Amino acid sequence: MKINKLTLSLVMMVGLEGCENNKDYSKVKNNVTTGCVVYNSEYGSIECDNIPISLNLKVNKKLIEYCSFKIESVEKKDIQCLEKYKDEPIESYVLGNLQYNGYFVDKDEKQGLDLIIKSSEKNNPEALLWLSKYYDTKGDNNLSIEYLKKSSQLEYPLAMYNLGYKYSRGLGINKNYIEAKQWLDKSKEHIPASYSELAIIALTNDKNVKEFIRLNEKLLIENIGFH
Repeated sequence: MKINKLTLSLVMMVGLEGCENNKDYSKVKNNVTTGCVVYNSEYGSIECDNIPISLNLKVNKKLIEYCSFKIESVEKKDIQCLEKYKDEPIESYVLGNLQYNGYFVDKDEKQGLDLIIKSSEKNNPEALLWLSKYYDTKGDNNLSIEYLKKSSQLEYPLAMYNLGYKYSRGLGINKNYIEAKQWLDKSKEHIPASYSELAIIALTNDKNVKEFIRLNEKLLIENIGFH
């Protein structure tokens, strides 16, 4: 699957690992996770490993993955599984991505976008974040921020980091360090790049050198991968 470049050079990718073709809740995967890498102008790329699609357990438990497979070896049965469960929020989002980008299926941007919107309407935080980036590229900042806030409110770590970064830098939204620290603090355990942004706020806004050093040391303690 094509990696989707998000606002602020954020990258996310759906984790796909094997395919289930039934709706037996005992055999499907919930607590869905995604892999990610965050790009930061000061630190380069910082890996996130697998992160939950939501820190809210009630939200996460509703996002059940019926089709999972290795993206390196997509087969016809995998696409059929996605088609079968395209009304489910995870499958709708994944199939929409494939159709929008033309990977493993015929390219159809309209149909792909419709599926991603359908997924977002069922409170898939990943779909909401995708739409935030989509409307940003279309020049609709208001809709972009609206979808970003919705995804953040569903406690998707990538969205919370992204929103915190925007508040910190004043990108498409009024600069607000209180809001920035709130969202970055919520995402930091899963998005290590949040520590770097919090460190920058500590130094440039709070004039707190000790906190700046502490937060940067936290990055090293967490064994963050810099590239």
